[in-house]
Amino acid sequence: MRSRIFPYARVKQGILDHRGDPCFHVTFRQEQGVPGLGFVGWRPGQVLDAGKVIGRFYLDMHPAPRANSPMREMGAACSDGIRGKQLPEATLICNFPAARPPEDPGLMEYGDVQTFFHEFGHLMHAILGGQQPWAGISGVSMESGFRSRHLSQNAGRNG
Repeated sequence: MRSRIFPYARVKQGILDHRGDPCFHVTFRQEQGVPGLGFVGWRPGQVLDAGKVIGRFYLDMHPAPRANSPMREMGAACSDGIRGKQLPEATLICNFPAARPPEDPGLMEYGDVQTFFHEFGHLMHAILGGQQPWAGISGVSMESGFRSRHLSQNAGRNG
């Protein structure tokens, strides 16, 4: 049996706190008052570079309680940005254990943590790659997977 020892909330906060600035030289903040997000569990956020919003992301990290299957495909969906006209947006859809307080903090296995880092790398590639002046050359089509592989390989490192 594999050990579930990593609380989801702590892993997520660690990614947002420690992977934005040192790895990508950006910061993240929770976005408030976004219209049209009535889904339970969706967490909108903004990516900032030197205080300027350069992209938006959504985290749908846990399956809905009434979902037909406990498993669903993980991945990132995105819409391209156009520099100065349209912000890139990316959605990360995962299947991680949800916290059920007070007794269950949503513990993850080490492989789940690596997957979170890897998938977050895809999300960041979509945001950072979505800063082009023309539609069609933004997003994830170029250098696919480099950042996500880098993040998943460094999941166990501090800072």
